[in-house]
Amino acid sequence: MRAWQQLKRVLGAALLLMAAPAYANRYVTYVARPLDTAESIAAEYYGNRARAQFITEFNGLPRNVQLHAGQMVKIPTSYRYRLNVGDSLPDLALRLVGDRRRGPLLLQLNGLRAVDRLPPGTELQVPFQFIHIMRPGETLVSVAKTYYGDPGQAKLLAMYNFRKNASQSPAPGEKLVIPITHVRVRSVRLAVLPPSRGGRTVQPPIVLAPVGPGSVPGPGMDSDQDPQKAEVELAEEVRGRVMAAERSYQDGKYTEVPAALVKLLTEVDPSEAQLIDIYRLLAFAYVALGETELAVRAFREVLDRQPGFELDPVQTSPKIRAALQKARSGG
Repeated sequence: MRAWQQLKRVLGAALLLMAAPAYANRYVTYVARPLDTAESIAAEYYGNRARAQFITEFNGLPRNVQLHAGQMVKIPTSYRYRLNVGDSLPDLALRLVGDRRRGPLLLQLNGLRAVDRLPPGTELQVPFQFIHIMRPGETLVSVAKTYYGDPGQAKLLAMYNFRKNASQSPAPGEKLVIPITHVRVRSVRLAVLPPSRGGRTVQPPIVLAPVGPGSVPGPGMDSDQDPQKAEVELAEEVRGRVMAAERSYQDGKYTEVPAALVKLLTEVDPSEAQLIDIYRLLAFAYVALGETELAVRAFREVLDRQPGFELDPVQTSPKIRAALQKARSGG
């Protein structure tokens, strides 16, 4: 009964661990409420309404779909895997991403190299695999820019799809597998089940978090915690840490701002509104440090969440406004 009540509190969210094949995508199933849109669901579960495309295309829905109350929507998510004793990279790649040859690429997606030592307990972010249908005029470079914001990732896409080089793009209509590690469901939207007695997490057919042999929950996930209470507590924690970073910026301690905020982003899952404030402050600090390109990237994160974002022309420096304009123009 308690498990059922917990299930209802998260509005029907449940992560389905596909039985076959073993590397099938992890996703949360969500029951739409009145007035829900793909954008509002993306904001609530990803912290970024601009990621609604992952929801619509994963469900085979048009981008401007009108959802109806009670409609079941799948929300794909990446998840973390903790290496166990005896895990080998080729076997992991086969089990987690479908092919032994993707082992080095799984490491690359985690900022690791094949020569790096991977002791038991090492955590890897496992992507969900998004199928993109090539359109006329598209190239691997343009697709890499669309999904990663970095055209340089075209080489990774070519290798992940076993193509010889990034200059030979798939023909229109061909399918391209896009590994997505940077998009995950916010941990406060999930709850987790405790591990089995043997220390390895069990894999029931339906649970409330991306668990499985070696899988671990995201930060802040507590099996006994009410998700709404967790959201409130997280909001207060984020607010305090952002205010501290704001004070550092006002005091001219610019280098402390990115250090504090990047650490915050790696430790918790702020809401969409909080992320706007975090990336705005990051952009301000990067401008002050002379890191214009980093400031532009931070402003792009802001604009992804709030396209109409503006700065006060009187109280904001021309350099900061120029970085925002560059981000808005796609420069």
